[in-house]
Amino acid sequence: MTPGSSYAGSIPFRSKKASKITVEATLSGGYQRQSLEDFATPPIDYVAALKNYNTVTQPLAELTVAEFDSVELPDGASPLAVKEIEPPEDLDSDQIRWIATHNEQKAADDAEYRSDQLEKAGKALDKLVERQHGSRSLSKQELVDKIDKKLKNSMQELVTTEVNERGPPRLSWEIDEEAVEEAARLDGKAMFETTRAAERLSAAAVARAYRDRDTVEKFMESIKDVARLRPHYVYTEQHVRARVFVCVLSVLLIAVLQLELEKADKELTGMKALETLRGVRRVEFSAGSDEAVVVKTTELSDEQEELAHVFDLGT
Repeated sequence: MTPGSSYAGSIPFRSKKASKITVEATLSGGYQRQSLEDFATPPIDYVAALKNYNTVTQPLAELTVAEFDSVELPDGASPLAVKEIEPPEDLDSDQIRWIATHNEQKAADDAEYRSDQLEKAGKALDKLVERQHGSRSLSKQELVDKIDKKLKNSMQELVTTEVNERGPPRLSWEIDEEAVEEAARLDGKAMFETTRAAERLSAAAVARAYRDRDTVEKFMESIKDVARLRPHYVYTEQHVRARVFVCVLSVLLIAVLQLELEKADKELTGMKALETLRGVRRVEFSAGSDEAVVVKTTELSDEQEELAHVFDLGT
């Protein structure tokens, strides 16, 4: 990690004893190594997730999966492994430790995401190729701008494009297989830095802690649509507690659904079940207080009917 490199995450302080402060999470975006050095008095123990700069990606890419040591996890958890490596020479290895991790499930997710993005980029570029042979072709600059817009983020590093210098502007493109192979070497890998001594915080403990935090964050992100949560700016303790209560209640309800699905031997997540049932509506109405109540329910698909039976929903 070179001076000026930054970290990602938030900065909650867990405890303060005498002149020692312990930071149990990652430093927020924009914090740089100089920022850490500014905290020299009092000294800080921290664990930080490092962003993928060259000084981080190079050692990660060089590590093979076989070099990682497996971490003991609960039954059914996705395999997780760690490898402690020497930090760059400009860092004090007596004070700073670098811990690489490999998450098997995340590696699969990274590969699937990259494949999906390449497929989308390919379809978008094919449309541009076809357009340039039609009556609504773009000028060279318009075409270049369109290409830049279609190839977002890392896709620009994985796809090679070319626009001819002379004649009507034409586009040719291809996937850079070497770049894709290089990117795949980082799948599922992450790097952490800590000043906590190994006898006080093992590499496996760091890996487990961040795996658990990542799981919780992804789950909370996934329930936003289900719970219809939108950005809210709350400041009072009462409002914060109410916000947390809604989130925790959503997690609890989804967990209960998951248990019911497992009891029924259904290979379906609680989140997926809610998405399947989202379009179902039940309406009750009557002409007057003494009139019989008429109940109308959305016509259910076979999958919705099956879930209604699992959850014992009145239809």
